[in-house]
Amino acid sequence: MAFVVMTEGLINSLSPPLGSDSTTSEVIDIMTAWPKAETMNIATSAPAPLVPTTHRRLRAALLIDAAVTGANGLAYVVAAAWLTTLLGPSEPFLIGIGVFLTSCAVVFLLVGRARSAPPAGVWFAIAVNAAWALASVIHASSAGWLTSVGRVWTVLQGLVVLGFAVAQLICWRRVRP
Repeated sequence: MAFVVMTEGLINSLSPPLGSDSTTSEVIDIMTAWPKAETMNIATSAPAPLVPTTHRRLRAALLIDAAVTGANGLAYVVAAAWLTTLLGPSEPFLIGIGVFLTSCAVVFLLVGRARSAPPAGVWFAIAVNAAWALASVIHASSAGWLTSVGRVWTVLQGLVVLGFAVAQLICWRRVRP
C-alpha cells in the first residue's frame, strides 16, 4: 500500500498540469540536443551508441571462445589425475595443455573486451583455433595412448574449436572488409 502511494506521488510530481505542452517542448529539446550518431534505445529511453551487429558478433565469438577455452584449460589443470585415466594422456601433458589453453583464454578475453578489436589479436585467435582443430584430428588418429573416450573427446573438441575459428573469421571479414 505504501509503495502504491509513493508511486502515485512520484507520478503526480513528474506529470505536467493538464493543458500544458511543456512535455512536448522538452522532448523536442532533448531530441535536437542528441548527437546524430546515436539512436534512442526504446527500453531505457536513453541514447544508445550505434554498434555494428557484426562487431558485437565478433566480440561474442571471442568471449564465448574465451569462456569455453578457459573452462577446458582449468579442467585439464585441476583434474589432470582423473582425466588421465578417462582420456589417456599423461598428467604432465594435460597440465601443459591446460596452462596453454588458459593462457589463450586470457588473450581471447582481452581481445574480445577491447573497445576496438586489434587485428593481431583476432588473427591470433583464428590461427590458434585452426591449428588446434587440425592438431586434434592428427592427434586423435595417430596417438596410440588415447582411450576410446579420449579419441571421441579430441575429435569433438577439434570440431568445436574449428567452429570458433570459422565464426571468428566470418565475423572479422564483416568488420574488416
